[in-house]
Amino acid sequence: VEPSALERCLTLHELKAMGSRKSVTFQVLDPSGARNNRDTLAKELYQRVFSFVVDRINAQIDYQGKDVRLMGILDIYGFEVLQINSLEQFLINYVNESLQQYFIELTLKKEQEEYAEEGIEWENIDYFDNNPVVSMIEGKHKSVFAQL
Repeated sequence: VEPSALERCLTLHELKAMGSRKSVTFQVLDPSGARNNRDTLAKELYQRVFSFVVDRINAQIDYQGKDVRLMGILDIYGFEVLQINSLEQFLINYVNESLQQYFIELTLKKEQEEYAEEGIEWENIDYFDNNPVVSMIEGKHKSVFAQL
């Protein structure tokens, strides 16, 4: 994309006269309008990159004829019910997973380690350690964020 074309898209609003294909004028956007165009473009680019990454991952882990693999992602009830999740919903789910991991570390893992060290009898609490899920999303090299 030519820089001048990108600048026009971000800073100008195209106005077409009704019924006329040739009568086109441009209105310079105020800073708020230009920021809105910039933000919309950024969201669209991230959404397309995210969709591309998801499609590539799905193609790589195509499980036809293989053992089914599962990655569970915590979705706190009440946010949104969507047929297709967007990048924004993915980020919400990522934060939820991070909070769940923090809770597991702080309350379950540490408490049980302390009980064992102090010789306190307790009923073991089995829990799902979602650290691999969070690492797959935020890891430094082979993660969703590293790919984005």
